[in-house]
Amino acid sequence: MSIPTKDKVPIRFCNAMPGFAEAHPIMLAKDYKRDWIEKNAKHLHAFQEELKKCPIDYYKEMWQKYSGHVVRCPGIRAFMNSGYIIPSPCDIIIETNGDGNSFKAADLAPQGGPRGAFKVSTAHPREQFHDFTAVPNNTLKSVVKIITGWNIVPDERFVFLVSPPHYCNEHRFSGPVGIQDPFSDTQINIFLYWHILKGREIIKAGTPLAQYIPIPREFVQPDIVCETAMGDIIDKFIALQNLIRITADRSQVKIKEAVKRVFKKELDQA
Repeated sequence: MSIPTKDKVPIRFCNAMPGFAEAHPIMLAKDYKRDWIEKNAKHLHAFQEELKKCPIDYYKEMWQKYSGHVVRCPGIRAFMNSGYIIPSPCDIIIETNGDGNSFKAADLAPQGGPRGAFKVSTAHPREQFHDFTAVPNNTLKSVVKIITGWNIVPDERFVFLVSPPHYCNEHRFSGPVGIQDPFSDTQINIFLYWHILKGREIIKAGTPLAQYIPIPREFVQPDIVCETAMGDIIDKFIALQNLIRITADRSQVKIKEAVKRVFKKELDQA
């Protein structure tokens, strides 16, 4: 489930380093293959096959209701399939000595590249960042900055929600979340919270470093109403959640149709 557009004009990404765009291009997030998804799907299939053998209808119904495999979660799948994955264009070595502050970095990028080419450096030392806002536990107090060489051609339609590439089985680093407007800065510079405080790690070429999700530039944020649920809307919420739990295939099309039927009055008033 990715963000739809009414036209087919692509987002353009350009890299200053020759060969990077061909070797490890930015990819659609929906095309990135996470190994655990296939494993989880096989586990779910085996569970469903075993469930068919169960002779007791009550327990079969309960298992079906509460067998919440993560591969079926619509929110996680929608996020994983949205936007673009920014991979590491080459091998990067990060070495820490246990002091929690400093690190050394090396990479296999070609030397003497054009201006704005690949580089690993320090960004936002503790006195600029960590001393003012909480960061994850076991995090180096200097943010690792990776200048990828990638730039976004400015687009009137979109800005980009920048996030670490969640659900990639990556424990060595995470990253801050923000919004990038290419009219302010076209460079794709990845900022990493580094969690290995003592050791030598290699980020292999092609490793996902960040996820860029396009959001409309003319983003509309409606006001909100927070209220105590009253009347039949409580029954609607309960009915809908029960329906979602027992829907075997979790078809988003079918669920959306059900939501429209259940909340027809509210949708008509919007």
